[in-house]
Amino acid sequence: MEDALEVLDVPFHIMEYLAGEVITDSTPDALAIPAQRQFMAETLVDTLVALHKVDWRARGLEGFGKPDGFNARHFKRIKSLIPDDANLSPAFAELSQWLAANIPMESDACIVHNDFRIGNVMWKATAPTQLLAVLDWELATLGDPLFDLAYFINCYPRHDVARTPTQDLAAAVLEDGYLEPADLIARYVAGSGRDVSNLKWYQVFVDWKLAILYEYSRRLGGDDYYQQTGLVERFLNAELSSVAS
Repeated sequence: MEDALEVLDVPFHIMEYLAGEVITDSTPDALAIPAQRQFMAETLVDTLVALHKVDWRARGLEGFGKPDGFNARHFKRIKSLIPDDANLSPAFAELSQWLAANIPMESDACIVHNDFRIGNVMWKATAPTQLLAVLDWELATLGDPLFDLAYFINCYPRHDVARTPTQDLAAAVLEDGYLEPADLIARYVAGSGRDVSNLKWYQVFVDWKLAILYEYSRRLGGDDYYQQTGLVERFLNAELSSVAS
């Protein structure tokens, strides 16, 4: 971040240019072999583990966020965007009530990316590939690492399961070689040593949050994407059975 206003009269970032691939719908032909896909899936998990191990206090990042009370504060902030959720789909109110009644204490205090998914990383375009960069850090803060894990898993589609809108942006992982969500979670546990027995709450929260953000964006207007029918319901439907069980 450059604060020397004599350059452009406003603060600005100087970023390095990287030539690589961002994977969403499909894996580029040069990387489209099972061994490369497995490596990329494993690297994604390992990168998340490494991020959550960063000693943010030693890096002088105490002011980067407020990890204490992160879960309750996060829930309250998102809910405030659509205060009339009970007047929308009954699913909004049902998920809101379940989440409010089950807010857990934070599992830890770590740097969280807040938008960690396959579409937000860049890979070397030729095999053997390597991860070049993690992108889109504007939502990063200090908080509960299980939110990052849940978001990553919830944005990762599964075979023979109806997809949410964010999973549409990661259809490539349905190709042969990418790990299954259960394997991703197991690898995260092995690398981090964390207890993920309460991950269900975070996963419900993620899709509920995304439903609210999509509804909020629909109301704001200005982007035809959010006017599509059924986007919000797809997030809610993904979690209703989980809450009922």
